[in-house]
Amino acid sequence: MAAAAQSRWSSVLNTMAEIDFKNPPSPYGHPMRMVDRIDSLDIAAAKMVARKCVSCNEPLLQGHFPEFPILPGILQVEALLQTCSLLVKLIDGADIMRRAIISESRLKHMRPVLPGDTMMMEAQLVTRKDPFYTFRVRAFVDNEDAAKGQITLQWLDTVPRATNGVKG
Repeated sequence: MAAAAQSRWSSVLNTMAEIDFKNPPSPYGHPMRMVDRIDSLDIAAAKMVARKCVSCNEPLLQGHFPEFPILPGILQVEALLQTCSLLVKLIDGADIMRRAIISESRLKHMRPVLPGDTMMMEAQLVTRKDPFYTFRVRAFVDNEDAAKGQITLQWLDTVPRATNGVKG
């Protein structure tokens, strides 16, 4: 038992040593990369806090709205999804591109995220029943909630392929 625990923690420490907290791994490029930095990671608690610095030059803000630019709510959700996916990658080594959102229950948006804001994203894994992962999530600016709720993800290697009515 002690050897197994030692091996697990060695693996976790090796993984943490490989993480560049200022440039976390991401399959996304600009402008869809929504996690700029990992601020804290607690593997034992399955919790991570990351950040997105919202610039006035973001192409995603152009035209939303021209006189009063705000980060669209769906992009706040995408930032939270990327944070959750990155957390699972760091815990389980999962492929962060092979996830699908199943539900965003009770996800509420409370304040706009504006250019110049630093949006912090907090994700904590609350239940895991392979292939489903449920997270408590929160996006906040200056400790004021912008969005919070719960997100459930499913990893795609377990999703049945659509057959378009063709039996094979």
